[in-house]
Formats: sequence, C-alpha cells, structure tokens
Amino acid sequence: MVTARGAPAAAEPGVAVPEPTTVELLAFALELAELADATTLPHYRSDPEAWRKADGSFVTVADTQTEHELRAHIASKFPEHRILGEEEGQTLPPMPTEPSAEDTSTFEWVLDPIDGTHNFMRG
Repeated sequence: MVTARGAPAAAEPGVAVPEPTTVELLAFALELAELADATTLPHYRSDPEAWRKADGSFVTVADTQTEHELRAHIASKFPEHRILGEEEGQTLPPMPTEPSAEDTSTFEWVLDPIDGTHNFMRG
C-alpha cells in the first residue's frame, strides 16, 4: 500500500513490507544522484561557506544541505530503511547482529554527499 504521494504507507504491526527489487533500488539511486547533483552544483566554484569538523576535515553548506535533501528523499520513499551519513550520522536503529522479528529492514543507505570536500571547495 502507498500513500497519496506515492510513498509506502507505514506497515501495520506484524505485516511485512515487501522489499524493493534491484531494478527499483537502482532507479531510486539514480534519482538520488540527480538530486545530489542539483543540490551541490549551485555551490561549486562559488566559494561555499565552510568550517572544520572535530577531526579537522572540512564540511561545507553543500555537504550538509545535500545530505539533508537525500535523507528526506529516502525517508519519503523507504521510511523503513536505515540511513548512515557522514555529516548527520545514523538516523535509524543500527543494523542488528542477529535478524529478529522486530527488524523491519535490512537496507541501509550510506551517504557521503561530497567525496573530496577540500577539492570541491577549491573548484
């Protein structure tokens, strides 16, 4: 079942949500790539606002904005999937070491909005 906006409806307790096919996941990953491109490109070669993280590496507004957009898009399509991002960390429970009846998904999206932020900043 899906909502009026096309997102999967929340499953009733005890009702399994069908897993997406590989073709569906690939199509969605390509959507995410297009969204990331549209979100980061306006910041490229525009001296994006940047700061240093605790580990000394840079993060830009493009990094945080892109990760936020990707997370929202994933959550709207696959609310049961886990998301691990470089900037915001993990938003859903960690993957279990042993499968259980309470586990709702084996999918986890790993996001690194801009790989090579320092080079991105330099244009």
